Amino acid sequence: MQLSIIGAGNVAKHLAHYLSQNNTIKQIYSRSFNTAQTLAQQVGACAIANINELQEVDFLIIAISDDQIAKVATSIQLKNTCIVHTSGTLSIDHLAGHNQYGLLYPLQTFTKERIVDFSQIPVFIEGNNKAVFKKIECFALANFQRIESIELDKRQYLHTGAVLVNNFVNHLMDKTQNFLSQQDIDFSLLFPLIKETIEKLEYNEAKVLQTGPAKRGDQATIDKHLDLIQDIYLKKIYQLMSQSIASSAT
Repeated sequence: MQLSIIGAGNVAKHLAHYLSQNNTIKQIYSRSFNTAQTLAQQVGACAIANINELQEVDFLIIAISDDQIAKVATSIQLKNTCIVHTSGTLSIDHLAGHNQYGLLYPLQTFTKERIVDFSQIPVFIEGNNKAVFKKIECFALANFQRIESIELDKRQYLHTGAVLVNNFVNHLMDKTQNFLSQQDIDFSLLFPLIKETIEKLEYNEAKVLQTGPAKRGDQATIDKHLDLIQDIYLKKIYQLMSQSIASSAT
């Protein structure tokens, strides 16, 4: 397949590198020509400075921030290209006005210089009609191992869940790193615990696996921990989480 990509951020980079293994990346467009050029050189594509320079290809992947998708879509002049966005929350109707459009949403967190295993990532697809859906499905099946179709409202719930378990948990890790570093304690000492916490979820429900002072109703330990925490937001997080755990335990 011949593909072009709008965007040069983390999602665009990972998709470009992965898809270039079995497809031809023809053009890369980004608001920053320098970042587009850098990515284009890495995947054997041509960087373009103007969106009007886009040429017809099999698929055009829009991998940019949600608030820019509709605006960018109206600037695309292609007639025979299937256009997809990668948003977990937006309707494909943000691409309406084009003949063929849909969704190619990989449910994963993408960061620089970290290779992800696309064989393990669920990729969600949609199309504006049956024929387009089939076209996107064929492309997805040829490039990914876990293909899913999901309705918009459920996809938005799923994306909310992704934010909770990824972005929020990562922020808690950040707060915990700062909390421990202030006492000159190595955060990596928690790695085995973090790993075990995640791996256990593959075999049982989180509620069943819950442990800790809030689960036990050990208010003395909770109060001791709260005395140690000076960060006002981390203290509030600890209090709210403990209250939520306690209420779930009853």
